[in-house]
Amino acid sequence: MMLILVLMALLLFQVAFITNVAIVLASPSGGWIQTYGTETNKDRAESLIQCTDGGYVIAGNTNVSTTPPRNQLWLLKTDALGKMEWNKTYGSIGSAIGRCVIQTSDGGYAIAGTVNRVAEVVKIDSAGNIQWDRTFGEAAFAYFIIQTLDGGYALSGSTGGSGPSMGDNFWLIKIDSSGGSLWSKTYSQTSGSAASVIQTIDGGFAMIGSTQNSDFLLVKTNSQGIFEWSKTYGSEDMDAGYSIVQNPDGSFVMAGLLWNRTTFGEGSMGVGLVKADSAGNQLWLKNYPGSGSPSSMTHGSDGSYILCSSMLDKIDAGGNLIWSKNVSL
Repeated sequence: MMLILVLMALLLFQVAFITNVAIVLASPSGGWIQTYGTETNKDRAESLIQCTDGGYVIAGNTNVSTTPPRNQLWLLKTDALGKMEWNKTYGSIGSAIGRCVIQTSDGGYAIAGTVNRVAEVVKIDSAGNIQWDRTFGEAAFAYFIIQTLDGGYALSGSTGGSGPSMGDNFWLIKIDSSGGSLWSKTYSQTSGSAASVIQTIDGGFAMIGSTQNSDFLLVKTNSQGIFEWSKTYGSEDMDAGYSIVQNPDGSFVMAGLLWNRTTFGEGSMGVGLVKADSAGNQLWLKNYPGSGSPSSMTHGSDGSYILCSSMLDKIDAGGNLIWSKNVSL
């Protein structure tokens, strides 16, 4: 089936979100819908950002060969109204999954993904032209990329196992602005996969993901990737951490799936938030039933948290639901 990307312009928050089936962007002056991709190529979108020019970049993967099926990392750039400006493929051909795209400080973009069980990062300029293409690690699965304060990048994911959901350990690699590897760390203290990473106020890194026992797992390192501490959070049932932000006071808020049938009731698996202090000690845990699997989270301008899944949820600083909007088709 052709991938349908739905764009809404949410000027109230100046953010954009992507779910597994839709890219969401909304405007108080009226909406529009654009579709991209083809049935033949089986295009899949995994990440969306709003660019400094008001347009959008969508990252994912597209099929480039049907016998046998082979994929490449895929980027699509639109203007502010969703009109396509360019559409390009990058990197190695194989079992490619494009996971994350960011806009870089020079106005270009960096896309991270995994091809044939190897992590790959492609850096392009603002017009989509390749500047460099690097691969890292064997049996390394990349989920998330950030640009660091020194102009380089940090890439998180997992190593080992038979796939991203079966990773043996959290993995973090630091690369310079040209894609050269500075250091690579695998954390034997952990067992699971790192879904996302942030650079912390102290210059270190914090990764959120899931343990193989279905709990949130937060790993904190120093600026050189040296392990400092890890904490697990969750309910008595199936949980998974996906996204993390740090507050100005150093505390962390983590979003993911939470399901505790005893506390929240049957059928209440949905978006959950965990707040921890700067040392990782849990302050509160909240569940918002019926919200689906959260794909992203950001700060609201008023200190709230905005979560996207099949729903768009606004949560206040204390973890209380302010409103919830259905954004699925």
